[in-house]
Amino acid sequence: MCIRDRKLTKLYPILINTPTEADHLRRIAKRLLGDENVSSEGVPVYASEDFAYFTQERPGAFIFLSSGFEDGKMVIHQSDYNFNDELIPIGSRFWYEVMLDRLAPSSVDKA
Repeated sequence: MCIRDRKLTKLYPILINTPTEADHLRRIAKRLLGDENVSSEGVPVYASEDFAYFTQERPGAFIFLSSGFEDGKMVIHQSDYNFNDELIPIGSRFWYEVMLDRLAPSSVDKA
């Protein structure tokens, strides 16, 4: 039998999306990408994320924009990851739409 002591170090707080902001991003994503391309499948995720520090101070939501690779081999943070540059306009448009929506006079009603 092998016994080993280990120490668990908490580096990041838990990242919890606030419902209003998560719903806002989901609504924009569905409008831009279509219902069939927006999913909460696979969440929650157990991972470290420094964005959690932001959501401790202000309402916020963390989302994943897919890399577009379906074979599962090219995952971010792996040495063979190759970003799909064709997704830059889609991601840029998403954040542009979020900004326009939030700055619109009636954004309080939409969020």
